[in-house]
Amino acid sequence: MTDKTKEEKEITTSDISRDNEAEDKDEDVEGQQDQQKEEEDQQEEQEEGQSEQAQDQDQQDQPEQDQQEDQDQEEENKDEPDVLLARSTRLKGYITFCFGSALAYYQALNSDNIINDGSYVVPSSRRQKRYALSVTLCTGCICAVVILLHFDRFTCLQNVWKRAFRPDSHVELFLLIFLAIWWIAATWVHTSVRGTAGDGKNQYNLYFATWVCCINSIWMIDRWLVAAGHSSFGSFMTSWPHRSPAWMAAGFFSFVDLLAILDLYLNWEEATLDEKLLRDTFSNITDSHWQWLLFVTAFTTVPASCFVVIELFRSDLFKGEVEFWLEGVILCCLVCAWLPTVVIATAPNGAASFVGNAYFLTWATAIFVMDVAVWWMHDWRMSIHGVVEEQWKEYEMQKKQVLEQNLKRAAIEQGGNYQQQQQQQQQRQEQESVASEEAQDETSYKSQQGDESVVPAHASVDEIQSDDESRSNERSILPADSKDEGSVCFKSVSLYSAKIEDESSIGQDSA
Repeated sequence: MTDKTKEEKEITTSDISRDNEAEDKDEDVEGQQDQQKEEEDQQEEQEEGQSEQAQDQDQQDQPEQDQQEDQDQEEENKDEPDVLLARSTRLKGYITFCFGSALAYYQALNSDNIINDGSYVVPSSRRQKRYALSVTLCTGCICAVVILLHFDRFTCLQNVWKRAFRPDSHVELFLLIFLAIWWIAATWVHTSVRGTAGDGKNQYNLYFATWVCCINSIWMIDRWLVAAGHSSFGSFMTSWPHRSPAWMAAGFFSFVDLLAILDLYLNWEEATLDEKLLRDTFSNITDSHWQWLLFVTAFTTVPASCFVVIELFRSDLFKGEVEFWLEGVILCCLVCAWLPTVVIATAPNGAASFVGNAYFLTWATAIFVMDVAVWWMHDWRMSIHGVVEEQWKEYEMQKKQVLEQNLKRAAIEQGGNYQQQQQQQQQRQEQESVASEEAQDETSYKSQQGDESVVPAHASVDEIQSDDESRSNERSILPADSKDEGSVCFKSVSLYSAKIEDESSIGQDSA
């Protein structure tokens, strides 16, 4: 019974301990859960506090931001009146557009009313006239409105115009690009052989007014770039090294001349159906003449483009000797080709004999080819001058080196003799100074003792000492008064002998 009771007690105690452990574990888990909940609550409270602080900060910053925006707006409004559109450089271009388009409009309006009185002016067709009138009228209206907006100081939209036409306005840039494209296309249509003011049509006012408007549109874009702080077309071209600016001009004009010659060659028959004079002139031009013009213009465009592209990929700033002489050979060929070409093509019965694109572009291309050739010759002469100058500098350097070496040798040789002469001169000066001092001492001694007590300057120390001994013997015989005088004499002689010894020692040291 006792064993059973013990076992039961042990079982009950083990169960109780297990229950207690389980309860403890449950309490620990509940405690951890409570801690996690408390931490989560704290985090939520912190997040809520931060969000409230952020909202408060935003509310506080919002008036400051509004105030800053108001200030910026006020500054903009203050700056806007300073922009005077009446002083804009592009305003000249808009005025030029108005005059050019008005002249072209008037000429296009009367381009079909031609009386053949011997002037050989070719009238325009109805289609050509309508296109010319539409182009000029559209441009004139746009530019007239823009000019009025530049002088607007009374309406409520004056600040809008100032923003639209200020120096870096993209609105004005888009307008200028549109006008440039508009007039480049109009120039090609009007001045081609099939156009109203083509080669041989003698519509001069329309031809030149069209080109003025085209060039003016490009000039206005250039002025806008300068006003916006960018580089102009001219500064861009001149910034290229070597002869690239002249090659660019020659390549551009030769390419446009190629298009003009090609237009004449392909379309002259269609353009001269009703004009016997023009038809007879172009029909007399041989195919070889056309082919030569096309070849020369194309041959000029290709190397000009190559030399410009080479500068884009050049790693250094110097051209090689092979490239330099290859460029010279090409320029020589171009000059030999363009001199007879421009003379023959622009002469009567030539392909570019009529006033038009082919005539002016042929002359422009020939001039720029000559410009490149002259530039190359100038650089060639400068290179020769540079070589000669370098050789001269090298010669001068070698000459200076030889002179310096000779001067050094002469200085070394003369330096030893000079030192010897200097030492001898110092010895002579010392001897003279010693002799002058002896003479002074002798005169002073004579003045004190008379002629009998004078010690000759050439007497030696032994002689002076023997003389002193004899004088001391004589002094023993003389009376007291004479003895005093002898003592004084003896002292002076001893001082004199000591001085001579010092001077002799100094002379030996200096020797």
